[in-house]
Amino acid sequence: MKSSNLVSTAELADHLDDPNWILIDCRFNLNFPEKGENDYQEAHIPGALYAHLDRDLSAPVGNGQRGRHPLPDPETCAQTFPP
Repeated sequence: MKSSNLVSTAELADHLDDPNWILIDCRFNLNFPEKGENDYQEAHIPGALYAHLDRDLSAPVGNGQRGRHPLPDPETCAQTFPP
């Protein structure tokens, strides 16, 4: 079976109660870093978790040579997205 991270709304509706599906809401606004989380708190797909770009999806910038939002290491990701 072919798998994708992007699905149609119909396919999502069919799996809202599926424990094998994890929904991650990661909306973010670079100009207003808290807007995405605030919007998530206001309304989101039932059961969706929120992942904040700065806190959850990025490693520390360090010396500035890894970019503004470098990927975190796999162990950190595992803590953010537990099974």
